[in-house]
Amino acid sequence: MDNNNPVEAPNEDLEDVYNEEDFTYVGDVEDFLDELEEVSCDEEYDPPRDDSIRTFTLDEDDESAFCIAIHPDDKMYAAGTEADKLYVWHADGVNKCSFDFEDSVICVEFSTDGTLLAATDMAGNLKVYDVTKNPFNVVFEYEVGDTQFLIWHKQAHVVFCGSITGDIYVLKVPTGDCKMLLGHGVKVNCASLMADGLRLAAGYLDGAVKIWDIKSTTVQNQINADSQIISIDTHIDNKLIMIGTEEGNMSLINGAKVLNTIRLGDSVESVIFYNNPELNLAAVGCLNGTIVIWDVAKNALRHKLELRKSVILVQWLPGAKIISAHLDGCVRIHDGRSGVLESVFMGHKRAILDFAISKNHKTFATASDDSTAKLFDLTNPPQEEMES
Repeated sequence: MDNNNPVEAPNEDLEDVYNEEDFTYVGDVEDFLDELEEVSCDEEYDPPRDDSIRTFTLDEDDESAFCIAIHPDDKMYAAGTEADKLYVWHADGVNKCSFDFEDSVICVEFSTDGTLLAATDMAGNLKVYDVTKNPFNVVFEYEVGDTQFLIWHKQAHVVFCGSITGDIYVLKVPTGDCKMLLGHGVKVNCASLMADGLRLAAGYLDGAVKIWDIKSTTVQNQINADSQIISIDTHIDNKLIMIGTEEGNMSLINGAKVLNTIRLGDSVESVIFYNNPELNLAAVGCLNGTIVIWDVAKNALRHKLELRKSVILVQWLPGAKIISAHLDGCVRIHDGRSGVLESVFMGHKRAILDFAISKNHKTFATASDDSTAKLFDLTNPPQEEMES
């Protein structure tokens, strides 16, 4: 049976973590874009077909859609753009609203219960909207500095924002209560909430990986990798952590011990566990187009796919399928057991910069450098294999 969802955190522990008495009030995307330019992100394609079921075109036809999110009920979609705007489309593809920001909107996420939408821009402005009724109203605002990531807690209205300063803000919405996971003077690039909901694993510019206890705001464990950490994921066993580095290494970590490191030759853009107790796998995506399927139980390589199409994100689908987004404007699905290519979704004329999968795994959405966001039907994938 597939079980690719995070485990629930104990409610009593969660209440302890976010007790208001414990809170203290406290008043880079540029690197990613530079990296994309180095691999010809600006190249334009003429796809032979458009497999999307809906296309959302930005009002500004020369600006990129940087990020995308799908509502848990698959009823609306949100995209952040280079033109300092947050767009929200309803499922009918017609009704649309937009919100202005000070700078390019680079992170957007719906809360797990679907009642709130959070977005941040490159100037560090965080805004949270109530999306349960029209018009959408801002219920919370905060300045978090140049934002590197935004993550919602899965059992609470708590949002984690990583800053270029290295600090991680832990913000309770809408009260504004704040904890700080204080950095050590270098940028924090990425983070993953651990399965217990009580700890956060974070990766830093200098190669540090820290496991934070959220309640006490203290570091439980720390290891140091060869170069900056640009991707990270945590396992449902609440112990294993997987990291990807700019120098092209993927490492598995347990506590303060590195279990294994593989060298892949180029920046490891995305790492993800397939959290299924019956098929313990992980996927790794690299900027040089390599996708690695790792057998976590055996701590050994299962497949190495040389696609030669730069990978920006990988995710797992039910049935041990790997879905990957690429700078050539395509999204590919491979069988995670065999490594065989099953489908190629086309439609974008330029690089895909972000994608998101619906909670029910029936659709996925993409944000692209071609000034569009697209919605695709996972239940009816293209049948022909475009590549070998």
